[in-house]
Amino acid sequence: VIADDEPSMQEFLQQGLPRLGHRVVGLAHTGRELVERCCDCEPDLVISDIMMPDMDGLEAAAAIYQ
Repeated sequence: VIADDEPSMQEFLQQGLPRLGHRVVGLAHTGRELVERCCDCEPDLVISDIMMPDMDGLEAAAAIYQ
């Protein structure tokens, strides 16, 4: 799952990760969306921006871990 509030960074990661053998199973623009996506699909890898609207990446990571 990729989480970033900047579309250009999401696009960069969405194109680059498959070249490294990963499959992108979800995209999020906010920390809350990131938590929801991870609850839905239980990804093996999460790449998140730290500074995002409504919940930062560190808070989202803590919520996902729980």
